[in-house]
Amino acid sequence: MTPRLVRNVSRSAWLIYGLTIIHHVYGAIAFDTPWRHHAAFLGLGGAAATLLFMWGATHWQTPARRHVATVLLLALTLVLAVGLIGVFEGGYNHAVKLLLFFGGAGAETMSRLFPPPTYEMPSDRFFEATGVLQLLAAGVAARASLALRRGRQESAASPERSASYRSTAGRTNTNR
Repeated sequence: MTPRLVRNVSRSAWLIYGLTIIHHVYGAIAFDTPWRHHAAFLGLGGAAATLLFMWGATHWQTPARRHVATVLLLALTLVLAVGLIGVFEGGYNHAVKLLLFFGGAGAETMSRLFPPPTYEMPSDRFFEATGVLQLLAAGVAARASLALRRGRQESAASPERSASYRSTAGRTNTNR
């Protein structure tokens, strides 16, 4: 596992969190729906947790702690950034809505699948674009997460890593 792979996952997650903050703050103002601000706080929390896990995955001294931080980074990225924000918010709430709307779905179908006031029918290009960009960014984050997972598997199987674990496993702290 390289720190570069950890940084790639973190940066792609931050992209999603940044987009969701911009998207929801803009939507709250543009559509006079202040309740949308909650997603900005979710994005800020996700960004902060990503920073913490990234730091742990690249700076903690023991391999076990780095492993836990990396697993937490991957879980947070895949569940929150990719799943909830990217696939649900960007995919269903925006991409599917746009496809149905411009594909000719009737008003009854649209209001049943996307009930107001929670959903806005497409009327603002910036709002819809930032919404769909969350889905595209989720693809980048999913790919970066897969590369990190593969990198972890390859480093776990490498003889150098196993040898380094064996050479440090029997050491005791003599500075008491």
